Amino acid sequence: MKIKINNIELQVENDMTFWNNISDWEKYSFEIIDKFINGNTFVDIGAWNGVLSMYASFKAKEVHSFEPDNIAFKNLENNIKLNSIKNIVLNNVGASNINGVANLYVRSFGDSISSLIERKEEKYHSHIIEQIKTINISEYLSELNNIGLIKIDIEGGEEIVIPSMQDYIVKNKPKMYVSFHPNWFTEKEKSINYFAELFSSNYKIFNISHNEITKHDFINGLNGKEHSYYFA
Repeated sequence: MKIKINNIELQVENDMTFWNNISDWEKYSFEIIDKFINGNTFVDIGAWNGVLSMYASFKAKEVHSFEPDNIAFKNLENNIKLNSIKNIVLNNVGASNINGVANLYVRSFGDSISSLIERKEEKYHSHIIEQIKTINISEYLSELNNIGLIKIDIEGGEEIVIPSMQDYIVKNKPKMYVSFHPNWFTEKEKSINYFAELFSSNYKIFNISHNEITKHDFINGLNGKEHSYYFA
C-alpha cells in the first residue's frame, strides 16, 4: 500500500487500519520532526511500525530506532526494506537503564503498547510477559553526534528510562519529544514532580500546539489529559 505523509510517499504493510487513517494521526509529531531534523540525527525510542523513523529518515543524516516488541520490530524492518531506506539503524532491544535483560509487558504483540511497566487495569492488562534484551540508552546516546531530536514514547517505561538519562540530559541538553503515560506510572505523583523539575531546570517546555508553558502548566497537564511535550 502506498501512503503519503506531507510530501513524503511510503510503501507500507501490516497495521493497515493505522495506515489507512494516517492523515488523522498525530500531525504534531511530524511537525516536531520538521522543526528539529535537518541533516542531523533522530533517535526514535519506541519506534513501533516505523512511521516516525521512516518520515524522519528523509530529513536526517541518520536515524536510530529502538523497538523491543518482536512483531512490531518485524513490521518496522519490513517497512524500511519496502522503501529501500539505508540510513536507519535498527535496534531490536529495549532502551533502559542497563545493558541486560528485563520483562516486556504486552497486551498483544505488535499493538504499540508494550512496556517495561506492568499494567493491571482490564482495558490495557499486559497479560503476556516476554524477557527482552535492554541497552543502557545513555551510553548509546553518548556515542552519537549531532542529535537533532530524541523522541520517547514507551508506554510508561519513561519512568525507568528518563531518570537513567539525567546526567546525560543535564550535560548535553538534547532536544526531546516525550509522550508521557502518567496513568501507568508506579509512583505517579513522585514521577510527575521529578519530570517537572528535571525538564523545567534544563529546558523551555512546549506543548504540542508549540506554545511555551510553565512548570505548573506541565504538572497540571500530566495530571490531566495533556501528556505529550517537547523540550528545547
